[in-house]
Formats: sequence, structure tokens, C-alpha cells
Amino acid sequence: MEINTPNLHSLRSIDISHNLLSHLNLNHIFGDSTLIYVNAEGNRITDIISTSALHINVNNNAFGASNSSELSGTNIFACNNDLTDFKHINISPNLVGLYLNKNRIVSIPNFTFTSASSLIFLDLNDNDIADIYPTAFFGLRKIMSMKLERNRITHLRSGLFSNILELKFIYLGENPVTRISNHLFPANQDIEGISFPAIPFSNTSFSIFQDIKNLRYLELNENLAFRAHFVRNTSIQIILQFSDLWFLNLSSINLGDSCQIVLINNVNILDLSNNAMTTIPKYCLPRSIKAYSLYLSQNKVKKILNDSFDKHHQFWFLDLSYNHILFFEFGSLRHQTYLTDLRLQGNQLTQIDFGLLTFPLKSIQIELENNPWSCDCDLIKSILALKHTHTPIKCDKPLAYANYSVVDLAAKNNLTCRPPLCSRPYQTLLSFVGDKMVELPCPIITSNDIYWSVTFQGEQLNTVRDTLPEAFSILSHNALLISDVTKDMIGLYTCWSWNKGGHTKFTIDLLVEKMEEKTVDDSSNTSTTILAKEWIDTLQCGTTNTSSSRACNVSSKSNYVLFISMLAFIHCILHTYE
Repeated sequence: MEINTPNLHSLRSIDISHNLLSHLNLNHIFGDSTLIYVNAEGNRITDIISTSALHINVNNNAFGASNSSELSGTNIFACNNDLTDFKHINISPNLVGLYLNKNRIVSIPNFTFTSASSLIFLDLNDNDIADIYPTAFFGLRKIMSMKLERNRITHLRSGLFSNILELKFIYLGENPVTRISNHLFPANQDIEGISFPAIPFSNTSFSIFQDIKNLRYLELNENLAFRAHFVRNTSIQIILQFSDLWFLNLSSINLGDSCQIVLINNVNILDLSNNAMTTIPKYCLPRSIKAYSLYLSQNKVKKILNDSFDKHHQFWFLDLSYNHILFFEFGSLRHQTYLTDLRLQGNQLTQIDFGLLTFPLKSIQIELENNPWSCDCDLIKSILALKHTHTPIKCDKPLAYANYSVVDLAAKNNLTCRPPLCSRPYQTLLSFVGDKMVELPCPIITSNDIYWSVTFQGEQLNTVRDTLPEAFSILSHNALLISDVTKDMIGLYTCWSWNKGGHTKFTIDLLVEKMEEKTVDDSSNTSTTILAKEWIDTLQCGTTNTSSSRACNVSSKSNYVLFISMLAFIHCILHTYE
């Protein structure tokens, strides 16, 4: 394919990916002054002509095996092209990024990058590189990031990277290295990050880092070569020289419970996950005045004790996920005043001990899923207190609620954790204009405070006692008393209370009629409408003393009326005989 259309001079990007192209000539249209992005990924290109002013993506093609002209560009993405060497790449002063991962390059000869004076990013991961010649990187004056992971490198020579003074990040992991010479990185080099995971041999010394003063990122995960230095107290002081260490990855090196005292005073992130630890390795942890992030996931810790962390162990982020944790001892996290993120998923927790809750919860996010939770009211109360959980927490027991969300159980009150009602949650009551001392009890059984709200014509009144209208008052047993009923008191009267299991409310729809307009025997009344003065006597719960007192008062009043009636009857008889 030849692109040769004058109208394309204004383009800034072109996508011709995933076609069946075998030849591509870009030189006729894009001059050296044009800077655009060309995506030719996923074709069958074996011959390509390009210009140095392009960002060109030819990933997943086949031009490396042909007699193609040199591939030019400012950024060249040529992953997975069966390249065995660099002869098809125009390594020019304009080259800024070169990404040749997943090819079959076997070596880097001397002076390969002599002309690459502007190269900043070099990615040679996942090749077959076994030999890197002593002056292979000569000329790389500006490079900041170099990736050589998953190759076949067995020897890292002294001074191999000495000509790369601007190098900041080097990635060397998962190579079958058998020998590393001292002074691998020169003292005048300001390297910030070294990724050195999965190095199999065991005779490596920390002296290879001895000339580095400002290392911030050190990744040694799955690196059995360095395990011995953390199990026994030797060759470890080199880490203390990294005064600005930001990230240290020591995961998957099988430390077990043999980690000795490591005095790392400055670190932002420490990863000790997957190390077969059965207890918190407090002697390995930095004793810093600054909070940091600690990863202890995928270990075998069974319990968090009161002394597992002391006041010198302060965390922003604490990952204890996928251990075997059964419980937290009371106060075990009492020092964590900076904690914002706690990961506890994938353990054996059935309840949340309040020892877990002895630090401020105002902004903390806690992940608790994938634990065998035994759901009851105490658990629901604890979960509701932790408002910053994102993933649903599901019950394991009792079986009747297996796989139920704890939040759903709380909302539906399946376990009756909220204050119980001793009546229907909604009741229609009827009163009459002029009724005196009408009492509206709240049928919620609780020792906590009870609150009232009153809504007239859609407007809710304040429930503070001293702001209620004159005809209303709240009695000592929390009933709402209406001293003199008027027509404008029609509305909704709601009482509510709450505990850590949630809120319970009861609503009264109060109807007010004139006596001559409507009576309780009126056929228009529904079976759910009860006279307000009679309803209190039908309640079987609430304040027992009040109900008894009310019953006694009603009985006394009835006897008094009967007595007066009898006297009137006798008086009439006597008057007749006279």
C-alpha cells in the first residue's frame, strides 16, 4: 500500500490497523517536518518505508524477517515482529521512544545506541537477550527508563550502565542471572527506581547498591537471592542509606516468621505480602514518626493481638486481606489515628470485635467481604457503624440468611434488631372538635429517647418541646398530649426512635370532625379507624403504668357516672310520689 494523496498533509493521525497490508510507504506524503501518529498495528507488513517525524505503531506485524528498509520515527512501537537484531530500526538522533518488547533479539552489540542521543524510553522486555556488550549503551545520554525484564541475561557486568547518567528507572527482573558484579551503578548516577524481582540465585550482596544514595523505588519480590539478608542480620544496613526510600517490595520471598530487626526509618509503602507469616512481623516494620502503607496480604496470620502494632507503627493503608484472621483483640488498632483504608477481605472473621473499632471512623474505608460472617444484631450494628464499605458483606450463617447482604437484613429488619413496635406501623385515629386531653402514645418498645414530628398540610413542625404549638405537649412517658382538639389539627403525627440496629417509626393519621357531622358509628368509617380516646386502652404494650393509670381513671369515671345516674333516678321517683 502506498499513501500518496496531497490532501492528507493536514492530518495529525491515521489508523490503518488490522487490515491485510504487506507493504507500507509513508515517505511520499509525510515530510520530516510533519509530526503525526500512524497506527498500522495488526497487519502483515514485511516492508515499510517511513520518516523520522512519525509516532508509528507497527506492533504485531512481520517486517523484522524481511529485507525492509529502516523503520524511522520519533516513537517506534514494534512489539512482536520477529526482530532478531536492530538492523531494521533507524536509531537516529530524533528517536525518543523505542518499544521492541516481545521480539527475538538475542544480543545488544557495542555502540548499538551511539546515535540515540535523544532516546528517553527503551523497552526490550520479553526478548531472548543473553549478551549485553560492555559499551552497548554508549551514547544514551538522556535515557530515563530502561526495561530488560524476562530475557536470558546471566551476567550483569560492572559499569554496564555507567554511561547512562540520566537513568532513573531500570527493570531487570525475571532473568536467570548467576553473577552480578559490584559497582553495577556508578556513584554519579541518580537512579530512583530498581525493579529486581524473581532473581533465582542466592549469593547476591547488597553491595551492588552501595553507590546509590537516593533510591526511592526498590522491588525485590520473589527474589530468593536477597532472602538471606532479611532472615539473618547481615548486609542489611545498606537499606538504611536510602534516606528517601518510597517503595520497598519484599513480597513472596518466603520470610516466614524469621524476619529480624530491620531499621527502615523512611518508607511510604512496604509490601510484605505472601511470605508465610503467621504473626505480625513487628520487628521488621519501620518505626517511623510518619504514617505509611503496609501490605501483609496472603500470609497466614490468625489473630491481631493487642501488642501487634505499637505507637511507632502508624499506617495510612493497612492490607491484611486473605490471611486466616479469626479475631482482633480489644484495642489492637488503637494507635491507628491516621488510617484511611483497611483491607480485611478473605479472612475467617465471623464477628467484628469492638477492638477493631477503637480508632476514629470518620473517613475510614474498610473492606470486609469474603468472610464467613455469622449474622446477628451485633454484627448488623457494627456494619452500620462502618459507613465506608463499598463491597456488599454477605452472611454465611445462620443458613436461613446465607448469602443475604447484611445491609439488606438491616433494611428489612429480618433479625428484629431495631426497636420493636407493638402495633401496626400506621394507624388512623378519629377525634372530635372540642375533645380535651387527647393522648397519642408511641407504641415503640425502647429505653432510648423517642421523638415526635407533626405534619399539617404538608408542613412539618419542629419537635423541640418548647417550639410546639400551645395545645401540644410531650409527656414524661413520651406520649403526645393534645389539650384541646381543633379542626386544623388534622395531619400526620409520627414518633420514632433508633438504636445501632436502625430506626423504627410509627405514624398516626389523625382525623378531626365535628360531632354533629360524623360519629364513630357512621357507615363511612373504615374498620381501621379507631376513636383516639379509645385506642390507648386497646394497646397491649408501651408504658404499663400509664396504661394501668388510664384504665383506672376510665373505670373511676364510669362508676362516678353510674353513681350520679342512680342518684338522679331515685330523686325522680321520690318527686313523683310527692
